[in-house]
Amino acid sequence: MGSKNFIIMKKRDPVDLAKAWVKSGDLRRSNFSPLQGRKLNVRGQNSGFSSRPAAGRVVLIDHAAEDTFELAVDAELVVTVGDDTTTIAGDILFRLGIPILGITDGDCDRLACQTAIFPGSIVLRLAAGNDDILGKKLKQKLLGGENSAVLEDVYAFKEDVLKLAEPLIEAVFEY
Repeated sequence: MGSKNFIIMKKRDPVDLAKAWVKSGDLRRSNFSPLQGRKLNVRGQNSGFSSRPAAGRVVLIDHAAEDTFELAVDAELVVTVGDDTTTIAGDILFRLGIPILGITDGDCDRLACQTAIFPGSIVLRLAAGNDDILGKKLKQKLLGGENSAVLEDVYAFKEDVLKLAEPLIEAVFEY
């Protein structure tokens, strides 16, 4: 923080956190259509995985929905780990026209309401407590320990994730 800002902050009265009042409520909602420009009809269908280029950047967002805009730049697919992360990042990525492969385990805190997920996305619900475990395995085995990778075949990556998750899957939701 610059010295000018420090002086200004020093002059302010301290905040009594015990008496502080935090107000929150529903986010403003509007009828929104996702971006259409990035949809390519490679396989003759109009939804996410099937209509995206076969090669591209895959990004992992593991319990970090607040970083979605920065992490998802130029992504063809985003893997989200965590129920709330999948809900929030999925809604943001819907607006950017990017499909997700969500990994959840049913412990959503309902931090957001009226969210949307981009068509062609898939959300896996695993047995309780397994979204974190699968997220770590996926990062190590399929992304070489990194949070993103440029892959020759995004479809094969999706299939590899499904194979890795198979013994843990309780439900699959396709959008």
